[in-house]
Amino acid sequence: MAHHLDNKAVHQAEVLSNRPISAGKDQPNYLLELKLDRSFTALPGQFIQIQISEPPLTTHRELEHQNGEFQPWTVEAELDHKTPLLNRPFSLADLRTVDGFTQASVLYKVRGPGTIRLSQFRASDNLTLFGPLGSSVFTLPERVDRVVMVGGGLGLAGLLFWTNGLIEKGLPVTMVAGAPTAEQIPLPKKLWSQRTSDTRNLSNVFSRLGPEAVNLYVATDDGSAGHKGFVTEVFDQVLAEKPPSERWAVYACGPWAMLRLIARAADEANVFCQVSLEEMMACGIGACQACVIKVRADNHQGWQYKLCCTQGPVFDARTIVWDQD
Repeated sequence: MAHHLDNKAVHQAEVLSNRPISAGKDQPNYLLELKLDRSFTALPGQFIQIQISEPPLTTHRELEHQNGEFQPWTVEAELDHKTPLLNRPFSLADLRTVDGFTQASVLYKVRGPGTIRLSQFRASDNLTLFGPLGSSVFTLPERVDRVVMVGGGLGLAGLLFWTNGLIEKGLPVTMVAGAPTAEQIPLPKKLWSQRTSDTRNLSNVFSRLGPEAVNLYVATDDGSAGHKGFVTEVFDQVLAEKPPSERWAVYACGPWAMLRLIARAADEANVFCQVSLEEMMACGIGACQACVIKVRADNHQGWQYKLCCTQGPVFDARTIVWDQD
């Protein structure tokens, strides 16, 4: 059952850290950690908007990977300080109370003017954010023996908040993470390569994801890590091993084509499945109308339009009309 919330507000946040977690030169993944007033709350599946107008953009900063370390390198960012930027919607990868304040974590990929500018923020800088946004969140069926998280690319970020909460409840978790290459997996390499149980030096977002809590599978398009192929292929293998007596719940976030296949497989196996359609958003508040989808409805057409940002972003996979033509 969806929770319908109307708690949208403007919040000031202090940057605690803003650093890369992947080694790729091309569109690196960053982890942004923010300090907010303790009154800020959100539920897994909701998201925030970040106002990206400052700081002034420097034109010679990005990252490259040398000998296992992140080093500065030069990139010509063809932007100027007058470039107008819309507020950007971001998933909440984690939210918790720390020393009397709320700490929020956001995973993002540096790939355009807005996120290049966001990557310039440093510890103690201030940001303005709006939220929480989204009226439909992740839910848990009455009885569940195992949960399966399926993330395509940075779609995994939209599942981590929910994953950590379910781990705290003691539920067994299987996670399937897919990306084009190993460098683009939005998890610290320590988690998916070494699979060590020593997660003490990891951020709170990742510290619970060790092998004692999560069965982690990785798929890459080029075979540079884990299964060579699509994340949906690994999910099919995981689903095929489901004991008939167990009840599973599947949660997925990623590209539309991936979600359609996950939804179909879960439906055929009669497994509860929710999907987050955050990947489709632009403005995040319903103004641009870019994230309209068809969902099943009891009317003469058999469907109706809904906005992912204001009426989602989480949907029961069985309610979505996957062929949107």
